Amino acid sequence: MGVNLVWLRHLFQFCEDVGLEAIAGQELTAKEIWEVLEQWYIDQGTLNIAENGKRQWVDQAKPGDKNVKGLNQVIARISQLFPQAKRGTRYCPLSHRSIPILTGVGFSKPVLESPPQSVVAEPVATQSENVPEQSKHAVTDSGKEYPCNCGYSRSS
Repeated sequence: MGVNLVWLRHLFQFCEDVGLEAIAGQELTAKEIWEVLEQWYIDQGTLNIAENGKRQWVDQAKPGDKNVKGLNQVIARISQLFPQAKRGTRYCPLSHRSIPILTGVGFSKPVLESPPQSVVAEPVATQSENVPEQSKHAVTDSGKEYPCNCGYSRSS
């Protein structure tokens, strides 16, 4: 069962534009890839998000070259471009669920104004700053708390 690469044409362009490539030992979550892909769609004029949050998509020129329209589609579609990459999950202890990841791929160049949370080690607010404990979503390491990049939001 082969993949028709014509159906992935715009995703090849996305990978080239943002520097997504096979990198041994790297790991990206679906959310990290989705955030960059969504911004790329906006920059390309493929996705417009109205003030009320409604999304308007412009289809790709080739009928079979479908847009990735949600976080749940990211890993499956990107893994088609990188057959050596391994699909998997990583457990997030705070959201109490497994999050989808792709190992063996990474960004070879900066793609966002600020790097993904998995790269930035910025402590989150502490209780001394009057933030309720249950509103924090962070991974604790060596007594410091860092934002978790699993995509889980306590408000959802």
